[in-house]
Amino acid sequence: MVTISHYEMPYNLVDKYNGWTNRKCIGFFENFCHTIFDRYQDKVKYWLTFNEINCGTLESGAMLESGLIQGFEGPASDLHPSMQDRYQALHNQFVASARVVKYAHEKYPQFKLGNMEIYIPSYPATPDPADYFENLKGQREMEWYCGDVQVRGAYPSFAKRFWRENGIELQIEPGDLETIAEGTVDFFTFSYYMSSVKGTHGVEHTHGNMAMGGVNPYLEQTDWGWQIDPLGLRISLNEVWDRYQIPIFVVENGMGALDTVEEDGSVHDPYRIAYLQSHVKAMGEAIDDGVDLRGYTWWGPIDLVSAGTGEMRKRYGFIHVDKYDDGESQTLSAGTQALVAPLLARSVSPRTQTSSANPRPGQSGAGVRLCVSGARAGRIELITGRGSRQGAGRPAPRARRAGPGRSGRRPPWCGRW
Repeated sequence: MVTISHYEMPYNLVDKYNGWTNRKCIGFFENFCHTIFDRYQDKVKYWLTFNEINCGTLESGAMLESGLIQGFEGPASDLHPSMQDRYQALHNQFVASARVVKYAHEKYPQFKLGNMEIYIPSYPATPDPADYFENLKGQREMEWYCGDVQVRGAYPSFAKRFWRENGIELQIEPGDLETIAEGTVDFFTFSYYMSSVKGTHGVEHTHGNMAMGGVNPYLEQTDWGWQIDPLGLRISLNEVWDRYQIPIFVVENGMGALDTVEEDGSVHDPYRIAYLQSHVKAMGEAIDDGVDLRGYTWWGPIDLVSAGTGEMRKRYGFIHVDKYDDGESQTLSAGTQALVAPLLARSVSPRTQTSSANPRPGQSGAGVRLCVSGARAGRIELITGRGSRQGAGRPAPRARRAGPGRSGRRPPWCGRW
């Protein structure tokens, strides 16, 4: 499964056209898709047109999703694009997506095309009907506005009033609505990390980046204020299935946390194990509810720079990457080496296991490392022990660069498999 556009708008198109506000980007996107469809037609079956397209409804999405930053300089918090620009950009993306879906269906019948949204279920803060309706409005605008267009092939019934009340006048060209109707997706995908609360009585908001909503006193939070709600995933899957009745994939789900590398190089993260375990169980319950859930992918298997904060210390991976916020590198943890080395030993060619992967003095004589810079960046390599001063034993303890980490008691929701 490949996402065609995942938060990487070519800056030349930002600089010349202000991203997706300009309809010329529709044609550029079509050309790109025609090229990669032809190139990878025998290797890729499932395609997603735009990553988290509904982020385009938010101010933050102007930078991440739509590329509406022409001439802008400064922190992202100072970026305030108009609703007119944001929703015009979305319309242009809807047309572009529908065109390439229709093209793929006609030329590559083996392909399946899907959408992709960020799904953040929310609950009314109180039983007050005003809170219920506030929550309904938020769900319509965040989830169903984009979903209805890409799955049902038409703007939802509430769209006209929403446009009118927010001063939005879309430039809809002749044939656009017909194209949208003909280019509906085959399956629905979404990312799921947290849930939220909405209300009309001064709801307290969570701390941390991109937390997007009110505090739920019944839920624990991550280090970044994202509320941990596995039942919310089950609810989300049921909501999407009941509305659209097409196959579903959960394509992002994970927990960013402050991990501590111990003196022996190990990383103990029962909080991440508990998160994964509870969410997998929730998906099993949703399947038992009757949801046609076809697949699941974690975000992300290795640590990576956070899109929300630009940090390495916000770690998601099963594999610890030796990179830190100060740009310095360290060795892969002993626990990760023990976990991954047997897998790589069955899949890495002997040529890869030669002197190019020699360990440094003091490292174990066998293991793995993830290269994060230089000509071999991005490669996971076996360390064979050639030249090691310590032999095949455990790695010698080494000091970790000073920085924030976990300490003290674990939250009550931590557990084991």
